[in-house]
Amino acid sequence: MLWRPRFDQFRVTTLAALVLLIGASSACKDGDEPPPAADPMDDAWLDAIEDGDEGTVPEAEPKTEVEPSPTPTAPAAPEAVAAAETGGLGETGEAQAPAPEAAPARTEAGTKLAANTPRSQPSAGSAPSPSAEATPTPEAAPTPEPTPEAAPTPAPEPEPPAGPPPLTLADFGGTYGYVGGQKQRDDLAASIEKAVESLNVAIRGIGRKRLTKTNPIDSWVELTVTGDKVRTRFASTFDATCVVDGGACYWTNKKGVKHTVKVRRKGNKLIQTIVGEDGTKTSVFVISEDRKRLTVHHKITASRLKNPMTYRLSYKRK
Repeated sequence: MLWRPRFDQFRVTTLAALVLLIGASSACKDGDEPPPAADPMDDAWLDAIEDGDEGTVPEAEPKTEVEPSPTPTAPAAPEAVAAAETGGLGETGEAQAPAPEAAPARTEAGTKLAANTPRSQPSAGSAPSPSAEATPTPEAAPTPEPTPEAAPTPAPEPEPPAGPPPLTLADFGGTYGYVGGQKQRDDLAASIEKAVESLNVAIRGIGRKRLTKTNPIDSWVELTVTGDKVRTRFASTFDATCVVDGGACYWTNKKGVKHTVKVRRKGNKLIQTIVGEDGTKTSVFVISEDRKRLTVHHKITASRLKNPMTYRLSYKRK
């Protein structure tokens, strides 16, 4: 009778110790879990990517130059021309009164003719008749100032061309071929080498091989837009269809590994994230204003990489 109570006491003590051990283990496990990954939509790298074509400079608008108008030349006064032709005499033989602006000199012949011309005398007891002497000589009208020629009206400046319409989700749709050339191939190789340098020396070879395999330069990219859904296909067999700004979809690679995929939009950028067991790949699609070129910016983050790996590839609509 004394043994049984001791056994029950031992069983209760053992059970209490086991509960404490499980609780401590769970607390330790929770503390060791890594913090949740940052939202790529809040990434400064994403905000630094500019919309439209990169490195292009818009052409300056042509300016219309207006030639200066010639200085108008004042025409010669008509009185001066008449005086030159008649030698300074009017129709009655008397010298014309000088113009206000120019006083032409009398000629010697004109002076003698005026002196020898007889003047009519009024008869006695009769009303004086008007004579040439009594009739006042009308003064010459002042020469009107020449009217300056109006300056030519300059041609109106051409209106600036209308800007492109706002970008829509449907504008991303199409098939694009790689046009980045050898330069972008070299840039990708340099980015891989920079990322490998942060790995342990013993695994750098493995890391280089894996990064090269999981980041190929696809010869083509295809985006198919249906309503609010986008299907993304790469030449390297990636194929996933997601609702933009909706829930997650899934893609399984050749090895049967399942990846979580999300597609969201921020301004004129389409952002796709692929989360796998080794890390996260964020791809940002940027289309040019003329809708003919597509630039895809990639960012690779992984727990083994000290710093993220970034690169970009250029494509042209087929």
